[in-house]
Amino acid sequence: MDHSGKDGATLDHTGKDEATLDHSGKDGATLDHSGKDGATLDHSGKDEATLDHTGKDGATLDHSGKDGATLDHTGKDEATLDHSGKDGATLDHSGKDGATLDHSGKDGATLDHSGKAEPPWTTLGRQSHLGPLREGDTRTRPKSEE
Repeated sequence: MDHSGKDGATLDHTGKDEATLDHSGKDGATLDHSGKDGATLDHSGKDEATLDHTGKDGATLDHSGKDGATLDHTGKDEATLDHSGKDGATLDHSGKDGATLDHSGKDGATLDHSGKAEPPWTTLGRQSHLGPLREGDTRTRPKSEE
């Protein structure tokens, strides 16, 4: 996570540096930046979930100095990323796959902790073809799904 010189936090999958967020299946992991530089978000040494804002591999999150970016899953309380009011970014786990990362109110990259790197465009496709047909949807399901 790079705040463009604001607090110098980095998102990587190497397990280096100070604070570490562990997605290895344990509940209650907490990453607290508390205004410190160089905090690291880490997936327990696995190169699985990837957050990508550029279409490239390599998990780069750049806030460009903007406040209020929110990384949010929805369902259970598991992990919390707290910048202690520095720029207001929060990581909230709550149970579903495909949490969305929102920069300044816009829907952007999708972070999926199911063990696959899925850029937003593939996740949107996955959700649309696996999800239930909505009322008024004119698509037909293959006979095997009915």
